[in-house]
Amino acid sequence: MAGNKAAAAASGAQPISTDNLRQRAAVAEFAVPPTTIVVDDKKKQAKKPQSPSIWQLLDEWEVVYAPIIFTAIALFTRLYKIGISDIVTWDEAHFGKFGSHYLQRTFYFDVHPPLGKLLVGLSGYIAGYNGSFEFKSGETYPPEIDFWTMRAFNAMFGIFLVPMA
Repeated sequence: MAGNKAAAAASGAQPISTDNLRQRAAVAEFAVPPTTIVVDDKKKQAKKPQSPSIWQLLDEWEVVYAPIIFTAIALFTRLYKIGISDIVTWDEAHFGKFGSHYLQRTFYFDVHPPLGKLLVGLSGYIAGYNGSFEFKSGETYPPEIDFWTMRAFNAMFGIFLVPMA
């Protein structure tokens, strides 16, 4: 009797009396073997394999065309009319001065890591800039400075980030 009460308490059943416990249905000792049905599938065998739909092709080739499309969009948005303004913008005034210091090989101290400023200096070197321009904000570039090449060189890093992402 005590064993039945413990079993009832362990199972979570709340018996009205100890004789009326719910019990699990017993599993039959013998099982009916499953029968296999043989169906003649000549129609399915005669069908040609279907070509994949356009959606399946787009899904399969997404890893190829998506980076190409996004890189083309990045190329357009970063280079469209990049040389239309011949006025020094704020970022060019800030980083151009540091690039000039690198090109003139003069010492200066900056608390930030130098990679961006080194790349600005490299863009100036590639464009044939000698480091003599002061890069005052709002000032017009002199005709001997190829600012389009300097801007485009630095914009290429933003373009190349897109397919790597």
